[in-house]
Amino acid sequence: MKIPVWFTRALNDREVTEAREKNIEPVVHPLISIRLYPVKEILRSAKALPAPTAIAFSSKNAVDAFLTCKVIKPDFLDGIRIFCLGEATAARLKANGYNVTIALEATGTGLAGRIASEVSKGSTIWHFCSNIKRPETGNSLEASGVRYYPLECYETIELTEAGQPEEPFKAVVFYSPSAVRAFVKGKTKLMNNPIVVSIGETTADELRANGFGDILTPHNPTTEALLDVLQNNLSS
Repeated sequence: MKIPVWFTRALNDREVTEAREKNIEPVVHPLISIRLYPVKEILRSAKALPAPTAIAFSSKNAVDAFLTCKVIKPDFLDGIRIFCLGEATAARLKANGYNVTIALEATGTGLAGRIASEVSKGSTIWHFCSNIKRPETGNSLEASGVRYYPLECYETIELTEAGQPEEPFKAVVFYSPSAVRAFVKGKTKLMNNPIVVSIGETTADELRANGFGDILTPHNPTTEALLDVLQNNLSS
């Protein structure tokens, strides 16, 4: 029998298949929803910013918004250098033919450090991001003398009334600080001490800040690595 695990965001078909191959039955019960901004709105916001030296992404949702803009305006940011927080975000860009520089550490500070080490002071960085964003990337870049401009391209909606699944589960997976905040604001109480897994250190920090103790985090912030962590710990 497969082991039920609560995933706090939607999974695609490939992720569901990979989970089941590792004897995990996904219990998908999202704590956030995503709304991409209209392309015209993103392009209008971009037009108001100074021309960028490079652009940065820290989520696949932001990449989706960028690629949607490219469909409508094919020459949008042609030839621009691209930085990414992690492999999962970069993979979507690489699949569409883009060269990407990936942060050595998959955190906002790590992303800023990689950018600052490869562009000159006074450079301008656009960060494609959510309406809800953490300050580390911007603060670190500004401290390094790099001009930082967040370009909001999607809305993260915290589903504070979502509660938790009715089905029993042995572990719970958080993919973002926003999902953690939605969980906390909803005053949901975890029953039966499930294993708590975070996709990366930024989300783990948010869990710790809200009183969670033992948190498992994969070495790489990908669903594949996360599933390996679940498999190893649920079977032990």
